[in-house]
Amino acid sequence: MSGLLGIPGGKGAGRARYAHAMTLYNAGQISAAQLEAYRVAAASDGPPDQTFADRGLALPQDPPTRPSLT
Repeated sequence: MSGLLGIPGGKGAGRARYAHAMTLYNAGQISAAQLEAYRVAAASDGPPDQTFADRGLALPQDPPTRPSLT
């Protein structure tokens, strides 16, 4: 799934995604409509995919995973 912005689910995940989405918006990487979709989805802490689909918006791709340094 994309759109999670590298943040797994759980309590507070929606707000963390919205905070990260604000950073992406300020960098010009997502639109104002996408940022608003993250804001709305933050209330449920669930994945934002349905909110984006309801609004006809493309989900941003998740960042590539970084290899662990063990």
